[in-house]
Parts: sequence; C-alpha cells; structure tokens
Amino acid sequence: MESSCAQCGKSSATLKKCSLCKQVAYCNVECQRAAWKEHKPRCQGGNTASSAVPASTTTAPASSASAATSWTPAMLKTMTEIFRKTVSRAELLLLLPPGTYSKFYVSRGCCGGHEKGNSHEHSHSHSHSHSHSNHSHIHNHDYEHTCEEKRGQTMASVSTEVSETQASTTTTTTTTPAKAKDYGVKEFEEREKAEAVQREAEDEARRNHLCIACEADRCCKSDMEVDAILDAIWSDEEMYKLVPLVMEKTNAMYERIVEKGKRDNLPLDAEMETDLRQKVLRETLIRELVSQFNSRTRKTQVTDSKQPLLLADPRGYQGRMDLLSADSIRSLMETGIAIQENVLGSEHCDKIRSELEFLEYDGQFNEIRQQTMNGTRSDRVLWLKQRDVAEAPGLKLLMQTLFGIAFEMNLKARLALQIGTALTVNYFNPNGAFYRRHFDGGYGDMDTGRKLTAIYFANPSYKEERDGATLRLYKKGGESVDIAPKGDRLVLLRSRTVEQEMLPSRAKIFYVTAWIPGPPDSVNGW
Repeated sequence: MESSCAQCGKSSATLKKCSLCKQVAYCNVECQRAAWKEHKPRCQGGNTASSAVPASTTTAPASSASAATSWTPAMLKTMTEIFRKTVSRAELLLLLPPGTYSKFYVSRGCCGGHEKGNSHEHSHSHSHSHSHSNHSHIHNHDYEHTCEEKRGQTMASVSTEVSETQASTTTTTTTTPAKAKDYGVKEFEEREKAEAVQREAEDEARRNHLCIACEADRCCKSDMEVDAILDAIWSDEEMYKLVPLVMEKTNAMYERIVEKGKRDNLPLDAEMETDLRQKVLRETLIRELVSQFNSRTRKTQVTDSKQPLLLADPRGYQGRMDLLSADSIRSLMETGIAIQENVLGSEHCDKIRSELEFLEYDGQFNEIRQQTMNGTRSDRVLWLKQRDVAEAPGLKLLMQTLFGIAFEMNLKARLALQIGTALTVNYFNPNGAFYRRHFDGGYGDMDTGRKLTAIYFANPSYKEERDGATLRLYKKGGESVDIAPKGDRLVLLRSRTVEQEMLPSRAKIFYVTAWIPGPPDSVNGW
C-alpha cells in the first residue's frame, strides 16, 4: 500500500517512518531533514536532542525540562552510562580551577590552618611535584598525602585528550616520573611497595576522617569535601536530573554550528556529523558538570562565611594591628575602595618579587582553563597556603600581613570578617594578558562568601606608560577608578559591590590577593 511523503507529497511503497514517533514517513533523509523543524514539536518521541548525539542515543525522548517525565528509567540509565563514558570523574578534576583543593575547606586548627587567630605549623620537607602539564607547588609532610598530590596522581592517570571547545582542541601531555632510572631494580621495587603501604595507611586514615600529620578528627577536609561533592554529582539521581538539560543544550549548540556551516557553505558528511555530535555532547556535559560543582562549592563557602567560630577575633591577636591609616579605613567605609602605599617597604617588596619570579620560572602558575577558553581572562594563577610559604620569607610576611587585615578591620570597623586561609597570586605576561570586568562576590545566588578583597602589587620597577596593566575598579554607581599596580601598594575593595578589571599588560605583572570572607550586609554595601 502506497503512502505519501510528509515533506514532498510523493507517493511510494518504500517510504521510511520517523524512528521516534512512527507516525509520519519520508521518501529519503533529505526530506526528513527538511521537515524536521516543523515536525519536531509534534513528534511523539519529541527528541530535541536526537540530531546532536551519537547514533546509539537517537531513540532518546524529549530533552526539555518540561518534558522530563517522557524519559523512561531505562533511557535515563542509558544516557547516564554514556555521560560517564564521555567525561570521566578524573577528567572533570582537570577542568576545575587550579587550587580547588587549596581554596575549598582549607584545614583549620592544624596543618598550617588557623583557629581563632592563632596558627601553628607542622615541620615539613620542601619538594616540588610536576604532573601533567600543570605544575603543583607542594610542600609535603613526611606522612602527609596532600590534596595537591592526590589531584596530581589523578591527572597523571587519565587520557591526555581534553575537551574541544568551539572547534578548537587543547592537548596536554602526561609526564611519568622516571623512578626506575634513579634506583636499581630491587631498590625500585622495594620503594614501590613501601609507597603502596603508605598510601593505604593514608587512605584508611582519610576514610576515618583523621589527619595524617596531627591525628586531629576531621582536620584536613579539602580532599574529602571535594570528593563528597563529586560523589553527589556522579550519583544516578543527580545524573538523571542532568540528562534532559544537557540534551536540550546539546541540541541547541549542534543546530547553531550546523546552521553556521550552511551559511559558510561548509556542509557536513555523515562521518563529520557523528564526530561533531560527540564533541558537542562532550563540551555541553563538561560545562554543566563544572557549573554544578562550582554551584555546590559556592553554597558551602557561603555557609562557612556565616560561621561565628571562624570570626577573626582581635582579642588576643598578637599580629600587626596598625597597617591601615585612618584615611584608608574611612575611604573603604565610605566609597568601598582604599589605597595604602608603602605597606612592607621596598626591601620586602623586592624579596617578594624575586620569590614570585622563581615560582613563575619553575612553572608553578596555571591557567583557569574554562575562563581562558571563553575569553574571560588570560592570566595565570597560583594558590598559596601557609605551609607553601614556610621557606619564602617575603611571601610569609605578606601572608601574615594580609591575614591580619581581618583582625584590624574587626577591631576598628566591626565588619565581622573571618580568618583568611589562602592567597592567590596572579601573573600577567607581557603579551597583553588581561582579566575582564568581574565581581569577586555578590548577593543571593551570586554570593561566594567573600566580603573584602585585599590586593598587593609586587612590581617594584613598574612604570605606567611602559607597562600598562592598570587595575580598573567600578563603583556601585558606575564610576570607574584606575589604579597603577606599582610596587608595595595595597588596594582594598568591597568584594560584593565593587567590580574590577585588569587591562592588558605590556610587562610581567604580579599581584597577590587575599579574599577575606564574611556574612553579607546589603544595607551598608557589604
């Protein structure tokens, strides 16, 4: 029995039905594609993502959030398995901002952490570890399996292929330590066995929520908390929720790329279509996973910013409490911005610069991959905790000075600031490195827990007309203020209400940032 093609109207006995709804038929693929835009809303299967995923998933149902109920358990399970094969848990770690372990749930009260303003350190040996294309600056306790080491080992175990974004491919290479050539075969095997025993002991302690270095209950929480978040994201329940959203966005991105190809007269053959579908699915999935991770960590940081036990209590604090002038404090309270000159002196500024130059030469700075790829920034970043600067006297003094600001401001302005735990160092290369306009904090869904941003410039030989890299701040009313990153200058700004932007640099520029957390106060602009 003959029927008519739903697109061209021709009658034929060999028409092929739509594989989703089985209600309409076409004489060939070209007719089906031509009719798809009109047929898609009425298609019983309603698969808005079927054209943007590998062939094995083309039987999936509607991908809009409102149509989530049309996804059967079997379909959700199949797509979840495909998601986990497309992007592994270890690969996601590669795409998180470097320093994730350092900045999230830094240990408090031990291992170089702070508790009520009093810090203490464990003795440790200083070593550098290089893994993957990123180099992590690691100072190891004799028996401490640090979070950075764990991340480095994970990165070294995954494929060297990373995601392609908007048709560009970024490739990283894995380097394997050449241990065998440093020892004889027997010594090498014995060392491997000893390291395996040590790792097992560390894993057991971590499972019991103990810190290897000081045996304090639930001390070094960085890796455990990050693992807990990844466990939640990777669970079947969360993956099932993610499927419709990812498929909807996958299809939208795929269709935009195909349409652009048609306008540029670049048609796709079947092989190219399959390859494109897989790459678009991978890129969309990565973006959603990273977004979910950041959202969960941000919620935890916001909760921590309101914890009274983490308050930087000036009572009993023995550090410096006279750093800021009365004019600087007044300017910060009235305008949201303050500038303090000659913070540590030229000698200390030179020392800090030398230490940062060494770290940059040693490959310790990393790009923020996602933000670099989407054009938000082109600088490189290094996270530093207290134990990381034990053998760098300049940076150690700077860290103590910047952390002390919370205590001083709580004494003089009652801001309810909390104890700082880590510094970030930004390196801008002389080839036009930049950082687009952004807030460090915010309110509501945009809140990161950050209340006060302190920026120290380590550029003793800076000349504005030659070096560029002006820091531009935007006040709440839109008025902008340009600040040259000259050496030994400190800039304070309200994290939630003052935007900042780093203009392109023409010289090597370093600045060190301390994000000081605290609860929001939208009434007074904090």
